[in-house]
Amino acid sequence: MVLYEIETMNSVLNAITDPVLIIDKDFTILFANAASLDLCGVGREGIVGRNCHDISRRCPLPCVLSGNCPHQEVFTTGRPSRIKQTLRCSEGAARTFDVSVSPVQDAEGRVVQMMEVIKDITEEENTAEALKSALLDLQETDAALQQSESLMTAVLESVGEGLIIVDPDHRIISANRAYCKLVKSKAENILGKHCYEVSHHRNEPCGKAGEACEPARAYRAGAPSPVVSTQYDGAGKPVYIETRSFPVKDRSGAVTAVIETLNNITE
Repeated sequence: MVLYEIETMNSVLNAITDPVLIIDKDFTILFANAASLDLCGVGREGIVGRNCHDISRRCPLPCVLSGNCPHQEVFTTGRPSRIKQTLRCSEGAARTFDVSVSPVQDAEGRVVQMMEVIKDITEEENTAEALKSALLDLQETDAALQQSESLMTAVLESVGEGLIIVDPDHRIISANRAYCKLVKSKAENILGKHCYEVSHHRNEPCGKAGEACEPARAYRAGAPSPVVSTQYDGAGKPVYIETRSFPVKDRSGAVTAVIETLNNITE
C-alpha cells in the first residue's frame, strides 16, 4: 500500500510541467521530477543525492550564505516561502525563476524536508524590463517636452507685441501676456474663443463682414500676411493694430495653425 502511494505521488509530481524538487535539511536533493531533469539536462542519477546549490548555482557553498535562499527560513519557521532567483540551466544560460517553497512535515509536525516548485519567468521579466525601459524613455521624452514647452512659454511671454496662435476654426489656442493686456481681458476669458469674438467683438469671421481676415489669408496662401486693422479692446474702444500672420506647417507642408502678432499703433 505504501509503495503504491509512493509510486502514485511520483507519477503526480512527474506530471507537473514545472520543475519540482524535494530537499532535506542538509541541502540534499531527495527527489526531482521529470521537468527538473529536463531543466538541468541530466539524468536522475545526476541530480538526486547532490546538493541543490551545486546543481542550481554550480556553487559548493549553500546559497543561505548569500542571503538568497529560503531553506533556512522554511526549516526554522515551518512556513512556506517564495523568492525570485537567477539560476543556471543545462546550456549554461542564466534564467529567472519564481521559486515557491513549502515545508514537508513528519507525523509529529516537524519539518524534515522542503518542496520547491520552480517556475520559469524569464520572458515575463524581460517583458517587464522592456516596459520599464520604455516607460523611462517616455518619462524622459515627457520631461524634455515639458522643458521645451516651458521655454516656449517663456519666449512668447517675453515678446512685447501681442501674440496669439489660431487654429483652422479661428479659435485662439494660445495668447501671451501682451495680447491679454491689449484686449484688456484675462487669458482664461480668451483661450478657446474665436479671434473675431475677442479682437473684433463679432459673431462671425471678419471675411463674412467684408473685411480682411489675416489668419484665413495665411491658411490659404501658406505665407505671411501683414495688414492694419481696427480692433476693439475689452471696453469696446477702437484700437488700431498692425497685424502679421505667420502659417505653422507640419512635415507634409500643410498649415496646421497660424501665429498672429499684433502691434498697437493707435498712438
